[in-house]
Amino acid sequence: MADSDGNIADLGPRIAAAIVDTIIVLVILFVLLGLVGFGAVIGGRGFFFGTPIIAGAFLLPVVYFAIFEAYVGGQTPGKMVVKIKVVKENGAPCDLAEALIRNILRIIDQLPFFYLLGLLLIATSDKNQRLGDMAANTLVVKAQ
Repeated sequence: MADSDGNIADLGPRIAAAIVDTIIVLVILFVLLGLVGFGAVIGGRGFFFGTPIIAGAFLLPVVYFAIFEAYVGGQTPGKMVVKIKVVKENGAPCDLAEALIRNILRIIDQLPFFYLLGLLLIATSDKNQRLGDMAANTLVVKAQ
């Protein structure tokens, strides 16, 4: 592992970053839902928009986190605020494959509610990793 254990991000900054990012994702989702909903009402096709809206609500967070982590130095806006980033275990930048793995598994990390599984894994793992990090071989570290 290229990063020393002292460089691994603690639970507090990760929670703070998740709160900021969740707020941003919710704002984006509400704006998109408002635009789609308005279009559905105007077009008289509300029923047919239900499935894409539900799919979008699940996909938006995965896409948001994966794009930022893969293409913006391992940092979402929330991670930028608290100065942490996602890297591969060897210290190399996170790429799209790892970012997708860790963020698709975010769905499991959220179980049974309020990220309980993810928080327990971060608190008890040697490298402060949640399931998504373990599967993708990534770490969340302090940004320099």
